[in-house]
Amino acid sequence: MKHMQGFTLLEVLAALSLLGLLMVLAASSFKSSGIAAERSQRAAERMEQVLAAQRFLRQSLEGMRDMPRFVGESKKIEYLAAVPLELGRQPKLHRLQFVPEQSGTWTLQITFFDKDNGAPWGESQVLNHHLRDVRINYRGFDDMRRDSGWLEDWPWPQRLPRLVRIQARAEGGVPWPTLSIVVRNNQQTGAGK
Repeated sequence: MKHMQGFTLLEVLAALSLLGLLMVLAASSFKSSGIAAERSQRAAERMEQVLAAQRFLRQSLEGMRDMPRFVGESKKIEYLAAVPLELGRQPKLHRLQFVPEQSGTWTLQITFFDKDNGAPWGESQVLNHHLRDVRINYRGFDDMRRDSGWLEDWPWPQRLPRLVRIQARAEGGVPWPTLSIVVRNNQQTGAGK
């Protein structure tokens, strides 16, 4: 009888089992890398959202203008400034506020109003979602021309503060650097303004 050469059924089954195991490991590795890439993409988008919001806030608050009544509270600020160039660059009343979400976090939004008649100018725009530990502080001079220190509410609505500080903590490990903004159009020299 002639001896046939080739693989036994047992050897073929063992090879197929190993090949199947390798395919399962490769598939799970691809899935894990896809999940990691998706997380990285979300984190990058969130960081870009934070940076864009902070850029807008810095430009807007630095260009604040004198107005009859400035409102500065721990979760809301109303000020007169030019809107971004792509929106016409005309002075509008800005209302920047932290609005509570159902999840216990805060949304930072901006609303523009006509400076003459107070009518809303467009819809509120969300700058950031899912923020925690939010607050706005103000610093300037008191009526005796002394440094006021950081205040949660600005008690002198007839004049602008020297500095505005916005603090928040973003969820998801995305940093929200504290913004301390010098009000450039501040004409404040002390008491009586």
